[in-house]
Amino acid sequence: MFEKIFGKHEKSKPKVTVIQNPTTNMLWNLLWNGNVLLINVENGKNILRKESLSVNGKTAEILMLDKFPLITLHGENNACNTCHKFIAPGYGLDRIVSVELYYTGQKLDNISESLASTVTDIIPVLELMPSGLYIIAEMNLYPTDGEGNFFWAFNREIYKNDKYKYYTKEENISRLQPSYLVPLKSPIAYDTARVEYYKENPEFPALAFFLGGSLCALIDGHNKAAAAALQKRTLKAIVIIPPVYFEVKGKGDAYFSNRVRFANQIYRSVELLKTTSMQFLPRKHKVSKISQKELDKIIGLTDECFDIFEWSGELLETGKYFLESSELISLQLAGDISDKNVDNIINKKKHCSKTEMMCKLEAIFINKKHLFKKLAFYALSEKKYSALGEEIFKILSTMDDKEVTKFFINFTNSAGGKNRKMMEIADEYLKNRGHEQTCRIL
Repeated sequence: MFEKIFGKHEKSKPKVTVIQNPTTNMLWNLLWNGNVLLINVENGKNILRKESLSVNGKTAEILMLDKFPLITLHGENNACNTCHKFIAPGYGLDRIVSVELYYTGQKLDNISESLASTVTDIIPVLELMPSGLYIIAEMNLYPTDGEGNFFWAFNREIYKNDKYKYYTKEENISRLQPSYLVPLKSPIAYDTARVEYYKENPEFPALAFFLGGSLCALIDGHNKAAAAALQKRTLKAIVIIPPVYFEVKGKGDAYFSNRVRFANQIYRSVELLKTTSMQFLPRKHKVSKISQKELDKIIGLTDECFDIFEWSGELLETGKYFLESSELISLQLAGDISDKNVDNIINKKKHCSKTEMMCKLEAIFINKKHLFKKLAFYALSEKKYSALGEEIFKILSTMDDKEVTKFFINFTNSAGGKNRKMMEIADEYLKNRGHEQTCRIL
């Protein structure tokens, strides 16, 4: 009888397995540009988890640690992973007693020889999660929220009233990958001495959980990320990436059949299913309906330190040194921005759609300003790109340049109907540079 009891207990214990599949690993290493492993969590404790709670058709997706909300994502439709959502901080992770997280943080303050050995170090955290498939990836993340803010300066005053979009550039959401950070520990955990220590030891990785879009919640390594921000560098991190969706053959929409999607990468799961059992597949997405009162009680459990902490100007300034999410997306989507390819577009030897043109312009403005005016003036001269006029004018207006000034003067003096917003941008640009001759606002 004792054998049966202990046998049953042993079977129910959490188990983390690295799925050995050379083909899969080679594919994902290529897609993620770095070290990647596919793992399975069996009998997960479901303590560190996402909960999707619905009230009157609106959904709050909450990253929970046991009964504590760590991050809350608000959206109209949580089942739609490409819909806009808004984000707010929750309870400070540093105020929650978690032996698993503490010892994992201690282990990460050592140099791991490989990603596989790092997975061994973070097993206590992985066991806290729901059963299912996950990707573990070694990545370099920006210590900013993707909107030009220092990642830890995260409070409800900034993020209320829909000021902060969890996703940006709606049409390009499916192209996003883990890139930016939001904190789980309250600012009181900031430690100047530790920050200085991590400045000298940038090789120690942080641990993050991919929320979606381009954002990762920082589980461990807040002072490491602060050190990276002050040194204007990316943060080395181990990122836990849960599946966005999965579907096996014969169930649901044919589009999703035999697929597993992790962030912006879709993997055909036929091969995966041949090498693993059905228990490896994650559970289907579940949304629980609750009352507004119950939801308010959960998300009302917050740490006021997020709202009242005063950060130094030096740290607050660091956000501007990193690419914002819209810029990063443009770089990812721009494709070839070589001088030769730009010349081919201008000489009409190569087709370029409106969306592609705007992405190239934004990417070139960031990386190759010497080409920007050339391509911008060409796009403004072509009728098929007329819808991009306002956006191009906004970028041109940030350049203190003689050619741009001359272009705006010619634009304001030329006859014919003009786009009002473009006229206003040109007029403001010339006024700010002391030109008495300004445009007529039609």
